[in-house]
Amino acid sequence: PNGDTAVSYTGPATVQYSDPLTLSGHLQTSTGTAIGGQTLGFVLGTDNKTAGPTNASGDASAAPYNELQQPVTATSVVLSFAGDATATPALNPSSATAPFTIAKEDCTVAYTGDTLVNAANLTNLSAQFGELDATHGDWTGKLITFTVTDAALSVQTFSATANAAGVASTTAALGPNVYGVGVSFA
Repeated sequence: PNGDTAVSYTGPATVQYSDPLTLSGHLQTSTGTAIGGQTLGFVLGTDNKTAGPTNASGDASAAPYNELQQPVTATSVVLSFAGDATATPALNPSSATAPFTIAKEDCTVAYTGDTLVNAANLTNLSAQFGELDATHGDWTGKLITFTVTDAALSVQTFSATANAAGVASTTAALGPNVYGVGVSFA
């Protein structure tokens, strides 16, 4: 009897940096019969995960984890089955490759600094990173730019580096005037 097998990747094709990821796959004979009780392996960049045993439908999922590889560092996921010489008939190894994308994390940034300052004092320019989901990335060392425009449309820029809590702050000596402050992150 033929012991040829086929695997197929059934998990997501993309994940945002730092977000939860569950890799999953399917194992079957070359004629399409599901194979239960086996272990599948996954390689996504530097991530090596296993899943199993496969259920009666031939499906298995690895334990969820947060993807911490930088965006675009991995472009495919490789699913493999090592084979099983003890099965009847013996099951041959198989593998499959599927395209995969690690996307940049979504983030927000909001101005949190001074809004009313005595002209004799320094103005605290501050911003706070935010996140659209519960698993934010690493905000440490990210450069925030403050664009300060006065009533005569004169523009000054200041920058600050965010800490681990996502706060970036600097001070500026601004003369008496009305200013608009813009905050940006590349």
